[in-house]
Amino acid sequence: MSKSTRPPKGWTPGNGSAPNNASSAREHEPLTIERVERALALCAYLIVQHGDRLAPIYDRLERELAGMRANDNAVVRAKRLLESYGGRPTPLSLAPPTTGVSRS
Repeated sequence: MSKSTRPPKGWTPGNGSAPNNASSAREHEPLTIERVERALALCAYLIVQHGDRLAPIYDRLERELAGMRANDNAVVRAKRLLESYGGRPTPLSLAPPTTGVSRS
């Protein structure tokens, strides 16, 4: 390959000619509801501007967001339940019998 036809530094197949620095940094960020919402908004914009070719991706993002919200709601409900116990130990078995029980 001659020097004039070499790809630019940072180029990888599939991403055009732009370096891959920004996208590789985002790959390591945790997937959050906010990131999926931003992706969904971008996808919606692209569908409105360019047609429904991205509709399957939009549908997938909607499902992922609904799943994340459902899981988040379960965590919130679980925390609320634990807080309602106020640090008291939970009874895991029946209390031992008290008076009035004869031992044979």
